[in-house]
Amino acid sequence: MSRYNPSPILPTPLSTLPGAILSPASDGAGEHALRSVPDLVDRALGAPAGSVRLFMFDTARRLHVVCERVGTQQMARKRSARRREAVASKRPSIIHLRRPAGAALAIVPVLDGDEVLGVLEVSGPASVIEESLEALEGVGLHAAVVLHSLRLIASARFQDGAVAGIAQLMYELRTASSRSRAVIFSSR
Repeated sequence: MSRYNPSPILPTPLSTLPGAILSPASDGAGEHALRSVPDLVDRALGAPAGSVRLFMFDTARRLHVVCERVGTQQMARKRSARRREAVASKRPSIIHLRRPAGAALAIVPVLDGDEVLGVLEVSGPASVIEESLEALEGVGLHAAVVLHSLRLIASARFQDGAVAGIAQLMYELRTASSRSRAVIFSSR
C-alpha cells in the first residue's frame, strides 16, 4: 500500500514539520511528485520493492519521513546511525537483513550537488537491490530535484509574504493621519 506521509508521527502538511523549509506547491504537483517515488523505485528495480521510505532533513538536520510505502512483509527497521553513515559518506550502502532471509536494505543519499537533502531507503530481495543500486541512485536524483524545487517554491512564497508585509507597512505609514498614528503603525 502506498501512502503519502508528511510526518512519521502526525498526518500533517510538510510545512508544519519542525523547522521545515519547504511546503508542497498549492496545485499539488509537489505532493504528486513525492508520491511517485515508490513507483519510480519499482520501475528501477524491475519488480515491486518490499518497502520504500523517503526521508528529508528539516532545518535542524533531523530526518523525517515524507513518503512511505510499506511492503507486505515486515522488515526490521535499521537504526538511524546507518542513515547518518550514508549521509556522511554521500555514497549508497546495502545492508543484508536477517529477516526475511535473502532481503537487503539499500540506503541512498538524496543529493543536490554536494548537499544532502535526505535519504531514500528501499528494501527487497538482496539480488535485486544489489543489481539495481545505480538505478536507485537515479531515483535519488529525481527525489533531490523534487525536494529542491519544493524548497525554492517555499522560499519564493516566504519572500513574497515578507515583501507584501513591508508594502502594507509603507502604505499605513504614508496614509497615517499624524506622527503618533505612524508610530503606532510601525510598532505593531
